[in-house]
Amino acid sequence: TIIHGLTTVYIQATTSPMPAIHAVAVEAYKKYILVSLIQNGQ
Repeated sequence: TIIHGLTTVYIQATTSPMPAIHAVAVEAYKKYILVSLIQNGQ
């Protein structure tokens, strides 16, 4: 499903190696949390 695909993209964005935490990674993590809550019906 689209939700599962989004979850995968956000996980990749937040777990990819980088020398420091970037704003993009923080925003991806926030979206991952929202998508996970929607996916789990909470």
